[in-house]
Amino acid sequence: MRINIIYLSIISILINSCQGNNSNVKGTSDVSCVQIDLTKAVEDGNVTDLGKSEITDIAFADKIEEVKIVSLETNDNSLLYSINDVFFTDNRIIINNKGDGSAPIKVFDNNGKYIASIKGGNGPSEVAGIFCMTVDYKNKQILAYHPAGIIYTTLDAEFIKNDKPDWYFLEMAVLDDKLMFKTTENQNPNGYYSDYTIFVKDRDYNNLYAALPPRYNKSLMSINTSVARVQEGIAFTKMGIDTVYCYNGEKVYPMYNLVYSNSIFGGKQPDVEDGMDFIDRLTAENGYTYFGFFFEASNTQYFQLTNLYHREALHVYRNKETGNIIWNKETKENGYNTLNTFANVPINTCGDYFISSLGYEYKSQHLKCLRPFLSPEDLKKVEDMTEDDNPMLILYKFKKF
Repeated sequence: MRINIIYLSIISILINSCQGNNSNVKGTSDVSCVQIDLTKAVEDGNVTDLGKSEITDIAFADKIEEVKIVSLETNDNSLLYSINDVFFTDNRIIINNKGDGSAPIKVFDNNGKYIASIKGGNGPSEVAGIFCMTVDYKNKQILAYHPAGIIYTTLDAEFIKNDKPDWYFLEMAVLDDKLMFKTTENQNPNGYYSDYTIFVKDRDYNNLYAALPPRYNKSLMSINTSVARVQEGIAFTKMGIDTVYCYNGEKVYPMYNLVYSNSIFGGKQPDVEDGMDFIDRLTAENGYTYFGFFFEASNTQYFQLTNLYHREALHVYRNKETGNIIWNKETKENGYNTLNTFANVPINTCGDYFISSLGYEYKSQHLKCLRPFLSPEDLKKVEDMTEDDNPMLILYKFKKF
């Protein structure tokens, strides 16, 4: 069977030919790589101190158009330990409740009413822990990868099948009738997949397309890997490479290249021995690196840089139409960054909206930020939230800026 292969290490070199916002990248046939300059955000000296007891506003509050709250029903069957990922469909909210071994995936309707769960366990319709999950919007299915394979269910968590692939992977996504996987290390020695191959299969798991990652220490490949649905297809990236790639249904190409001052690795592949050496470099040097987080709402994108030397996180939003950026830089001197403002570190997107979550422990810190944006009804939901309630979902969208 024919498998198309592109070496991303070569593509990474070609990124240097990006000049300006719409320069063509040689070798990618009419696909442009957009260069995004984050220097102004990096050099901004205004930092929000997360050591404060409460945060009263956020740096770009005037750019937020709307904020909505979804309260998730709390009962014995619907309890959430954490919200690791969330997917919105036309009438369902699917949550990866990774910390709950008894019911790792829970389904609610779009008003927050509990519908069903995928139970934890070793039975054919159960999952024994979740490595990753995604939603097939076209066929209205949930796909979850766990030790026994890939479980397929309806959007109401009704069992369809459980497939056992002969390869291992970190992330998966669905594009129309194609499945995209990002493999992990230690592949089946009898197989023909390279470690950390990015590849696409049809519904019968026949290979359609494959791309090999940059050839540096493979232990880095699992650090903060991000896979996101975008208008062009499926975007994927990871910590430290300053590049967001895209699979558009036909090919893999570099979509965005991040440029910023005071970069630890200077926009090049990290010259480190292993994963621990990588982290040591980040904490020992006063500089920034791309943290591997990327999300895209209809016309707004999110990127995160980090400076672990100063324990700083830089949250950047970019308007896709104008190319303008807004940002919030935060720090916490006595510990790692904590989500204290609702518009930092989204979990996912839904149409025009970014999605974040609000747990009771952060209620007071969020409330003053949220108050100017919420309807009286949604404000009461937050004010009435108790310690026993499920986390709430916060949906926020931006004006054109």
